[in-house]
Amino acid sequence: MKYEYEATLARVIDGDTVVLKVDLGFKIEFEVTFMLLGIDAPEREAATMEAGNAAKEYLIQLLTSHPLKIETLKDKKDKYGRYLVTLYTDSSTVSINEEMVKAGHAVRVES
Repeated sequence: MKYEYEATLARVIDGDTVVLKVDLGFKIEFEVTFMLLGIDAPEREAATMEAGNAAKEYLIQLLTSHPLKIETLKDKKDKYGRYLVTLYTDSSTVSINEEMVKAGHAVRVES
C-alpha cells in the first residue's frame, strides 16, 4: 500500500539521505530521516569525498525552494530504520531519485 505526504526540507545529510518535515495534517509536523528508494550515492568519506559532496550539493539544489511530495510503502525501511521513499517536487512527474541517477550523482540499486 502506497502512502503520500507533503513535506519540506529540513536538511540534506548526503546524496541519498534527507531529513524532512512531514505534514501529517491538522498542522502536525514531524522531522523524519528518509533514504531515497532505489538509489545509492557516494559517501562523504575519504575515497569518495569529492563525489559525495557533489551529490549532496546537487540534491540540495533539487530540493530547495520546492514543496515536496513523499511516496512510501507502508513500513518499508532500510537496515538503519530509515523509511525508504521516492521524492517529487510539487511541479514534477520525474522523481528526485531518478534525477540523481540521470545527473550521475547516484546509481540504481535493488530495494
